[in-house]
Amino acid sequence: MKYVFFFNLLLGLAAGRPVQAQDLSGSVLLSVDLSKNVPALPFLNNHKYFFERGFLVEAPLYFPLRNVPGLSIRVTPGYASIAANPIYRNLDYRNQGFLLKGGAEYFFSRHFSLGWGLNAAVYDEFGTFVFPGSFYGDLRMPFRRRTFGVGLEGHYAGWFYLGPRFFISPEIRVVLHSVSDKKVPDSYYVPGMGATDRDLPITGGLSVRVGYILPDRR
Repeated sequence: MKYVFFFNLLLGLAAGRPVQAQDLSGSVLLSVDLSKNVPALPFLNNHKYFFERGFLVEAPLYFPLRNVPGLSIRVTPGYASIAANPIYRNLDYRNQGFLLKGGAEYFFSRHFSLGWGLNAAVYDEFGTFVFPGSFYGDLRMPFRRRTFGVGLEGHYAGWFYLGPRFFISPEIRVVLHSVSDKKVPDSYYVPGMGATDRDLPITGGLSVRVGYILPDRR
């Protein structure tokens, strides 16, 4: 609920601010997602639920289709490295890998857009199971595997302009992914798609990106 409130607040700011920027639908946009590392910040309580340490980078790029007003191709490369200890009660977990997203973004106004597309991630999961033992000491069992996952994403974004060239864009998204829940342990996090649910192949979340509008050379 708090994420929905935060998202609506940002959209309200976007809708209420006088716009001096050019029309985004005809421009190349460069951006970076600054909110991905928020769960790992030490002064927030939610880092204990998501992960303790993390470094995540996603850089969405938008390329307009000149013959289709309002429609852009969106490409997002990225990298993720997280650590969570413990998860599933006894696992010291690490996750590192790369992601690539491709899809379309439709700007149905200067302030709002809808997007959809395909996500792919290849990442290494590794760590150690720790089973406490009072007599012989703890039993430690390492594990390592490489995982590949794909997902279908839909998202809804708002656009808040900071002058003629810069913007802030909050986005709420839902992803249906292919990562199996039959593995031991379950994949805890899929780069580019988010923390997994052990019962449903669905992830989602809220992001806030900042970016730059390239001058239109037409």
